[in-house]
Amino acid sequence: MAFSQPLDSRYLSLVSNEFFPPPSPSRVGQSGHQVLTFHSLRQGMTSITMKYCRPWDEGDCATFSFTIVQIT
Repeated sequence: MAFSQPLDSRYLSLVSNEFFPPPSPSRVGQSGHQVLTFHSLRQGMTSITMKYCRPWDEGDCATFSFTIVQIT
């Protein structure tokens, strides 16, 4: 998974992007978990837009959009 639009640096910064493979034995194409951790920089609302595709195939990727709301 990768960002299809840059993060709005007024609101968020990426702290970490980690991939956790499935338990052994792992196989090519097997699922895993990707965990992205963000630091909020100010109150407000912004979007995170990501795309999901195979690393070698930039063609037909799925796009996801997340809206983050921080209330203080």
